[in-house]
Amino acid sequence: MTIWSAEIKELETLHTSIKGKFPELGKELEQLIETKDANVVLLYSRRCLEVIITDLCESELERPRKTEPLKGIIDKLHHEEKIPSHIIASMQNLNTLSTFGAHPKEFDPEQVKPVLNNLTTIIKWYLKYKKIEIEISKEQINDKAKSDYTARFENSIVVLPFQDMSPHKDQEYFCDGITEEIINALTHVESLKVIARTSAFTFKDKALDVREIGKKLDVEYLLEGSVRKDKNRLRITAQLIKVEDGYHLWSEHYDRELEDVFDIQDEISLAIVENLKVKLLGKERIAIVKRHTENLEANELYLKGRQSRQRKDFENFNLALEYLEKSVALDSKFALAYAEIAFTYILMGWFGCIRVNDKLGEKVFINANKALELDENASDAYTALALTWELIDNDQDKAEKLASRAVTLNPGNSEAIQEHGFILGRMGKFEEAIKKMEFTIALDPLSLMAINGLGYILFYQGHFMSAIKQMEKILGSDSTFFPARFILSLSLTELEDYELALKELNKCPQSNPLVIAHRGYLYAKMKRSKEAFNILEEIKKRYGEDPLMEFQIALIYAGLDDKDNAFEWLQRSQDKYSFIYRDRTIGVDFRIANLRKDQRFNELIYY
Repeated sequence: MTIWSAEIKELETLHTSIKGKFPELGKELEQLIETKDANVVLLYSRRCLEVIITDLCESELERPRKTEPLKGIIDKLHHEEKIPSHIIASMQNLNTLSTFGAHPKEFDPEQVKPVLNNLTTIIKWYLKYKKIEIEISKEQINDKAKSDYTARFENSIVVLPFQDMSPHKDQEYFCDGITEEIINALTHVESLKVIARTSAFTFKDKALDVREIGKKLDVEYLLEGSVRKDKNRLRITAQLIKVEDGYHLWSEHYDRELEDVFDIQDEISLAIVENLKVKLLGKERIAIVKRHTENLEANELYLKGRQSRQRKDFENFNLALEYLEKSVALDSKFALAYAEIAFTYILMGWFGCIRVNDKLGEKVFINANKALELDENASDAYTALALTWELIDNDQDKAEKLASRAVTLNPGNSEAIQEHGFILGRMGKFEEAIKKMEFTIALDPLSLMAINGLGYILFYQGHFMSAIKQMEKILGSDSTFFPARFILSLSLTELEDYELALKELNKCPQSNPLVIAHRGYLYAKMKRSKEAFNILEEIKKRYGEDPLMEFQIALIYAGLDDKDNAFEWLQRSQDKYSFIYRDRTIGVDFRIANLRKDQRFNELIYY
């Protein structure tokens, strides 16, 4: 392996993006990648630079290059506004260092790495200059995240939904509740990979071979079971199976009274850990057997609330709150239910289902703090507080610390990990965010929301084609999944395919205020000004006092290239809640690109 193999690998990625679009550059870069000779690497690096410089000479200096030396053209390009000074510096460095390729006696192999680094910087900028997206393969993204989530796991398991064997087949929620409780208990074991509920429940009522399930979820072990409930009597069976050969490592049946159900769940969870020979830390054992409520009905309502909230639409958010309020009415000390209420409220704010204001923040803080008073380790309460500090209280740094705390308390909680990833992404920490999203997918590989999270980060990183591929993957499984459809429309808008972007937007819920606002922006970009103004008036009338929607109004004005009104509404939004300006991604938001050179932008936007 050469000392510059990593640099060559990155250039291979760039070659994929160039291939078929820039034949001459692609040909020179291919020769560079294939050679093992250091001198030849320098030679083809210089040739790649020559191809780019020749094109820039024609497009920026508006004349052919002819036989003019590279240095002279680089010096002239230095005065061109479209070419940043750091790119000029990289060109000058590459030009100087690559001359050693023509003089072998003066050659030093240590010169190769800086040449390749400069070439990579130049090509990345050149592709952006030519409006070509750099392709990111799934394998590359996986490689970035893999070390984060594989080293820590000693074993992996999926807990399949327990089957209802009751006489009247009327105990589905009870069976699902037992399954989810075992999953939640096991997620506290940091060295055990536990597949999240969404992916595990994909196999509900499906007769599939254990090997097929193991392959789809990338797990080594599987727990399956059944429940027979007749009045106050319970019979629960459970089997721990090795996916590779179908061998039963452990099985047990429990004949107990209904009131013993929580004890049975604890015994099953501990039996799994024992048979997988996972070493438990003291705090992990405590977390597994921790009793959150003794009220069976309150617990069932809590689980129904979680299930409804996870669908993330207006109707189900409200249904979730109905279940959860009933749950805490039955058990006023049920910390997890209060945390879930807080989490539901703040997600409603993020998804545009409720107004973002102090009243929303108050509801979240009351319920999250109540949860933490009852249980200082309530992970979801910290996640809810993190999102609230970011959305309403303008402090992303504090939000990130709270989200990190949530993950520390429950290291296998895929939702907490994903929300942490979202916060990191909105802070502009894209590499860390991608790792978190890949970690989420590892724990919940069949979850559309998990896949959508990765697409969201790719979109804000500027990888629009990669984001589109992620969204199309989701919509192939569920064409009604709104978040994916919306990101798809945003990505197509950035690629200036406005007609297709509008077509995709038409498939989104038309009552959603963010959909209404983006339609206004699209009409503005399509020069359909009258329709854009009609939407502006509709938003002002219905949502004008909501800072999030005031920001959307500013976006539409930016689309109309009405900078004065755009800045006026940006200022209104910031005066009430500056949360949107704490989002580092706002600095690269394509919808306000035409505002960035205005001095008012620098005075307003927080980085």
